[in-house]
Parts: sequence; structure tokens; C-alpha cells
Amino acid sequence: MRNGPCKCKTCDFRQKCLYSPVWNAENIAWIIKKIPEERLIVWTANFHGAKDISQTRYPADSLLYFNLQCMGESVYAECGDKMYSLAFTSLEYGERRGTLEREIANITENAPFAFIDFEPLRFAYGYCDQEFESNVIIKKREKWLHIFDGIYYIRDQEKDYSKVQEREK
Repeated sequence: MRNGPCKCKTCDFRQKCLYSPVWNAENIAWIIKKIPEERLIVWTANFHGAKDISQTRYPADSLLYFNLQCMGESVYAECGDKMYSLAFTSLEYGERRGTLEREIANITENAPFAFIDFEPLRFAYGYCDQEFESNVIIKKREKWLHIFDGIYYIRDQEKDYSKVQEREK
């Protein structure tokens, strides 16, 4: 299990290490091997949990995500279908509103929370290679059904949920 500062030869301590996501995945794989009968939840930013980041494009550099491997991709390579990658998104994300988030709000009649399992949609007629605009990893149009296994939608992004409850009164 890796721990402590980066000791690779490709970065210095002021930069992010390119090997860090792989090392994080190795740590997760180590834990899984130690407790194989248990379920493990790893909470991370959406970007780090992506199963296939190559399905998205970075606006400033279209090849960036093809040359990068996220922690989620490494864990998926090790665990396969035992891994479920869940992204979180919100209707209100600053000034940005994705089409997917607006559609979820419309379908759920503006419900405060929703869950969508992408796995059955991946191969469904009309969805399989669809791109959707979303705020999941910065606002952009991507094949989200292949990047994550599901999405958890939170209408109002608030650090203090009591503010949301006050608004609904």
C-alpha cells in the first residue's frame, strides 16, 4: 500500500503527480483484497471516479483525457463489473445548467433528489451513443452513459441543507 509524498521521477512536489490516480487505485485494490467479502464505498470527485474518461473532451486540449488515466479507470480494470461508478450533479451549479439536469427536473416534476441507473440505458435504442450536456464534469456535452454507471441528482446544491428546507416552506 502506497502512502506519503510522491517519490516518482516525473514530478516535483509543487505539481500534481501523474501517477497519483494509479497509486490511489492500487490502494483501493489492496483494501479489496484484504476484505473481499465486504462492500467498499470510495467517495471522490466525479472526475476521479470516471470509468472511461476518454469518452469526454477537455475544451482546451482535445487529447488530454486520452492520455490520462483516472483512479476509477484503474479500479475498473482491476474489479470489472463489481465496481459501480456514481456521479453527482445538481440543477443549480453556479450559473451553469446542463440539459440533462433540466430534463431530470422536468421529468421528476422538480423533485429535490433523483437517481438514474445508466446501465440499462447504455444499450437501449435511442440512448446507446447519445451525448448529453451536463455539469457532471464541467458543463459539456459527452457520452455520460459510458463514463459512469449512474447519476445522483440534487436539485439545490447547498452546503447547508436547512437553507433548502427554509426555501420550500
